[in-house]
Amino acid sequence: MRCGALRLRNFKNITTETILWGEGLNLLVGKNGAGKTNCLEALHLLLGWGPLGDRKDIASWGSAEKKTYVTGDFFGEEEAFLAV
Repeated sequence: MRCGALRLRNFKNITTETILWGEGLNLLVGKNGAGKTNCLEALHLLLGWGPLGDRKDIASWGSAEKKTYVTGDFFGEEEAFLAV
């Protein structure tokens, strides 16, 4: 199975972001606090393993909007779409 895209809205320190993953090796590079670990935690959630910490920490930090969205496109032998 391969993740083709990860879309985040109001997830921790990420307001709105779409990450398109390529085939092969993908790297997350950025300064401290940029959201690299939060992207990995979002993948963790989508794979059904739950949050890495407390659920109340998932909502965007400082956002007035109450809803948090994490969606992803996963492909394998059969195309599938997962959303949390």
